[in-house]
Amino acid sequence: MESRRKELIEYLRTFDIVLFAMFLVFGIIGLVTVIVVGVPGLMFIIPAAVAFFNWLGKYMEASGLVRNLEKEGELDRVLSDFKNGEKFLGGRLIRGDFYIMSRGTGKVLKLSEVARISDHRKKNGFAGDSRQLLAEMEDGRNYELTYLSLKGKDDEDIKRLCYK
Repeated sequence: MESRRKELIEYLRTFDIVLFAMFLVFGIIGLVTVIVVGVPGLMFIIPAAVAFFNWLGKYMEASGLVRNLEKEGELDRVLSDFKNGEKFLGGRLIRGDFYIMSRGTGKVLKLSEVARISDHRKKNGFAGDSRQLLAEMEDGRNYELTYLSLKGKDDEDIKRLCYK
């Protein structure tokens, strides 16, 4: 069970490349500036530290989620769904009998609380459009599960997910 628990944590972990890149860039520039110029380099070190701790918090969130599931007594059900659930979108999404899990956002949602799953296209102006899969909950909240291809290669999986 411990190995499946670790697999679930790794599956749910998100690696935010943008925050990590900001940490690296500001950190390197800050260190070089501190060495060459002195105190003004701190203006780069502080944003690097903020980016690092934001990244670390997002990365470690999956461990906390699994601990909470264990406290609630739901971990065995989640692990069963993780192992036996139907995989969608190249494994980015797993739907079991009781839960739906998303690799991209680290979400684990009870299927009984999900009102519907829908494909959502968002207009971003000059940046271009983006497409996400949203879970609309019974209480009115929406959760972004994962990004989708704009070219339609995910359409077959979306139909199976949304209309089953």
